[in-house]
Amino acid sequence: MKRLIFILVFLYSSLIFVFADDCSSAMSEAKINYNNHLYKDAKSLFEYVVSEKDCERYKQEAIEWIAKCDQRLSEEKEKQERTELSVSRNNLSVDSSSGYASISVFSNKDWNLENVSSNIFTLLRQGNNVHIRYNENISTNARNDYFDIVSVDGTKSVRISINQ
Repeated sequence: MKRLIFILVFLYSSLIFVFADDCSSAMSEAKINYNNHLYKDAKSLFEYVVSEKDCERYKQEAIEWIAKCDQRLSEEKEKQERTELSVSRNNLSVDSSSGYASISVFSNKDWNLENVSSNIFTLLRQGNNVHIRYNENISTNARNDYFDIVSVDGTKSVRISINQ
């Protein structure tokens, strides 16, 4: 009978050790994922640790790591959603003769040209470039006009001024 009790105690303690080892492995793997910027995978493993009753000694640490993962996931989502829009130059000064100029547009979202009706210039969009053909200014007076590059979501715009 003593042997049977000993065997049962040994099996029980071995089982606890296996669960503790699974918890430790899960924590280690989750931290590796976090350090590799795999925050969603890391969070899932930390949540596993929290949900397992045999991982009690790791629970508080895992909860803290879940909060860190949530913060990083939120930052990534915000960065993906944030519209970025800039141009190679936003002020063109050209001489009175006719000619051409180009502007490069840098954006993580699609964009449109607005306020494009002008007596001074015509525009052609080609990929991430705007080609501007400006007309000769036969007057002795300087003239100015502009057009806008606007993100399709309307959150960003850049005004391009043309001075001739």
